[in-house]
Order: sequence, then C-alpha cells, then structure tokens
Amino acid sequence: MTPAVDAPSVPGMGDPIFDEAAALALVEGDRDFLRELLTMFVSAAPQLVVDARAACGRADATAAARAAHRLRGNATQIGGRQVGEHALVVEEQARAGELAAAAASLDPLATAVETLCARVRATLAR
Repeated sequence: MTPAVDAPSVPGMGDPIFDEAAALALVEGDRDFLRELLTMFVSAAPQLVVDARAACGRADATAAARAAHRLRGNATQIGGRQVGEHALVVEEQARAGELAAAAASLDPLATAVETLCARVRATLAR
C-alpha cells in the first residue's frame, strides 16, 4: 500500500537540519502554532549556546547540561534533528562532568544552530 501524498513525514527520516514536515506533524498540522515555535526558537537558541558555553567556562556542569537539554528539546520540537543530536552530546558530556569535552562539542553545536536558524528564518519569511 502506498502512503498518501500528504501524509506527514516520520520524525527523523527527513531533512536532518530542518524537517518542516515532521515539525508540522508534531503540532498536528497547526501552522500558526508552528510559526510561534519557530519564532521562539530563533530568538532563544543562540542564547542557549552562549549559556552552555559560559557554564562550561565557569565549571558549572549542571547549568551546561540544562542549557543543552533545553536546546535539544526546542530543536526536536521544530524538526531540527541535527541540532538535537549535537545538543545531546554536550548534555551527556556535561552530565558526566566532562566539561572540556562539552566545551569542545559546543563549536559544532553552535554551527548547527546557526544553520538551523538560517533555514528557519527563510521559512518564516515565506
């Protein structure tokens, strides 16, 4: 049986940077709500990276893990699987007390956040 053309994508199976179809499925097709989530993401995500970096710098593993966890959750809600995966690495390293590793992992996370935010902004501009 072939799925319907308008069937929502399976989360994690689409674009790893920004899977808009998966995000729309997660909000049950509510485009207005998705726009709100996307707007909140682009305003909050860069600061969460800054917060995680600052927490690593002051050897606060709990705060670093918390910032990465929030970023992971926010990214996952909008179909940003790649950011979620990078944030999970930082979160797990911070929880393990491996702050040097977590700090090093923030660079690829920051790059992924910048890429996702650019894609989200382009989507919001449509």
